[in-house]
Amino acid sequence: MMTETKKIYGTWDEAWRALHPQVRQQSVRVAAYTEVLFAQACSSSFATHYEGIVKKNAELAYKCALYHQIGKSLVAHEYQIEKKSFTPEEAEIYRRYTSDGRILIAKLQEKTEKRWLHTPDFSERPTENVAWQMIRDTAEQHMEHWDGTGYPDGRQGNEISAMAQIVGLAKELDHLASDFKSEAPFEEAMNAIVAETNKKFSEELIKVLKACRGKCRAVFQKYILYTKAVPKTVPLVNKRKDRPMGLLYRPMTRGRVESVIAYEAVPWFKGSLENSNGTESLKEMEAVLHRTDLTDDMTFYFLYEAADTVLRLQNCKLPSEGVMLPIVKDFYTTGNKMPRLLQLYEDQPIDKRQLCLTIPQTALLEMNDETKNFIKQIVEEGIPLAVDDYEPNQLSMETLLELGIYKVRFSSHLYLSNETARIMKMMKNNGFQIIGGGADNYDLVAWLDIAGTTFMSGEMTGDLMDEETLIRDLLEKERNDG
Repeated sequence: MMTETKKIYGTWDEAWRALHPQVRQQSVRVAAYTEVLFAQACSSSFATHYEGIVKKNAELAYKCALYHQIGKSLVAHEYQIEKKSFTPEEAEIYRRYTSDGRILIAKLQEKTEKRWLHTPDFSERPTENVAWQMIRDTAEQHMEHWDGTGYPDGRQGNEISAMAQIVGLAKELDHLASDFKSEAPFEEAMNAIVAETNKKFSEELIKVLKACRGKCRAVFQKYILYTKAVPKTVPLVNKRKDRPMGLLYRPMTRGRVESVIAYEAVPWFKGSLENSNGTESLKEMEAVLHRTDLTDDMTFYFLYEAADTVLRLQNCKLPSEGVMLPIVKDFYTTGNKMPRLLQLYEDQPIDKRQLCLTIPQTALLEMNDETKNFIKQIVEEGIPLAVDDYEPNQLSMETLLELGIYKVRFSSHLYLSNETARIMKMMKNNGFQIIGGGADNYDLVAWLDIAGTTFMSGEMTGDLMDEETLIRDLLEKERNDG
């Protein structure tokens, strides 16, 4: 349970050092945004409505922003950053940092002016000093909203001091731009704030923000390393609309289609002359790739495209165990591709564990020493492999353990068998992950779940989607859940 303390600090520095480092960092960023917004406000119609919004007060504006959260120094670090897990009582006490901050500033003013009165109570004495009054008002009112829905007092419109309005906008911009799970967090933050016109912020203040958008973005870029935000992902595959091949993605779920935890990539090729409006699957094209000696080039094209998607998932901080990409047998059995494969991870620095490659069982049954060494090198590099079309009577569990492969997807013709379910559970108990495929009806989904699959995919787990839809849907879900 949150406990309150009403400590009176001896100096500004002492109170500042009592803030959580994350709060101090945020306050510095908010002060930087405030400088930009205040300068713009001074030369806009916003200034005509309020006294004190003049260029000579630029230094004061920075100070108001820097210390707007000073009231948080009155509680322990774990309560200085608002959490979803706060009880209503804890949330109420957290929000008091605004009104408590005002009183703390008043006490620090008395100490600064060397007229500390040693009053036993935590109360505010009035001041006629305009600068100090603005600092107090900003600390108390920066979380008030134009429409009256803010705190601590539900002030609205011009009841909120001009400086508090500016600092509140700077804080909202920093909060959203720092925390948005997006590849374009600053742009997303700007759009979200503009949508709050005449709600959180006045139309005049939004005009100020729009007018200095570029300078605010420069502040964002300056401090990006100190936030959770990430720059826009640079893809390595040009996904133009007229390309002849690409990837779609199907959700992979845990249990009875309860939660998406990964994605299965599904390669496609433009249709043949006989079916120019359709597409061909990787399996349908495998013989063509072999005959035209294009297996390696096409495989690496898909590898890079899948790596792009994994990077976007990582950069957006989206919850996922990554992507599973099907790979044809020739890739493993026609020479060592390790140098080129490692180059991929230099070109696109993703977590290798997030891109799982399938390996057909036939590649393992036909492997020679070169193939075996290549497979072992892949595993030693931390790149996960999953055996596809696995049949335990043809390839033993011991062979897989020797190779370091711990993921298998059983051949679909073995499904709905008690013996298959028994082997699946036995392998799971030995550390294997069992992947279920073809989850296209309720009966099979139920059987795969009972048999102990780690995750499954099929028509019942979700529709095929392109990369943009995948990312957009996940971001939307995150925002709704948040």
